[in-house]
Amino acid sequence: PLVTGVQTCALPICQTGLFDVKKVVNGSVDPSLEFTFAIYDGPDGFGTGALATASSGGDADGILDFGGIALDPTATYTVCELETPIGYSSVWKVDGSSVTAYNPDAPSDDFGNRCIDFGDGTDREFTIGETMAIDVDNQSPPPGTTPRSPG
Repeated sequence: PLVTGVQTCALPICQTGLFDVKKVVNGSVDPSLEFTFAIYDGPDGFGTGALATASSGGDADGILDFGGIALDPTATYTVCELETPIGYSSVWKVDGSSVTAYNPDAPSDDFGNRCIDFGDGTDREFTIGETMAIDVDNQSPPPGTTPRSPG
């Protein structure tokens, strides 16, 4: 499976840590639905110009391909799901533990963008040689919550 590389290099050898973003809807991969993700430089990096993007449309295994972007494990990054459609809520897990994605447009707007920060100085740091698993499940509606609504 892909995965986006986190590389520190000292010629001629590179050490790599990896992360996966797996996208499901109501617990299952659905390649007929398209959700878009982006990776940004820095904490709260949303809107600063994406380093890479990926889409779940047509993706049979749900593992998103960000083109093998190399990230620095001493830096901080933001990964966002962009413009989640009305009627869905997004449930995020990192390495199997639930995390709360934040709305980068808050407090005044909610366009369905949801983000988490990861890397140096966060609760979700890279580890060279291991794969950090980010799982995002859009549910309509998840138990005990209400999905985003129009208006």
